[in-house]
Amino acid sequence: ELSDEYEGKVLFTKVDVDSNKDLALEYGVKQIPLILILIDGEIVGRRLGMANKKELSEFINKSINKEQ
Repeated sequence: ELSDEYEGKVLFTKVDVDSNKDLALEYGVKQIPLILILIDGEIVGRRLGMANKKELSEFINKSINKEQ
């Protein structure tokens, strides 16, 4: 649902950290679920744990708006 709402603004991807250990190490992933928001390769938001749609939307907005 959120990917439709943020279409053109945010690219959502899912990474299997067991199959991509180098990437997990590069971004300091020690626990999952972990959501990282990157702008131009820099982490601007990090959230660990489960969240509902409203919480995720607030997290995304806060993360992408602090860079503007």
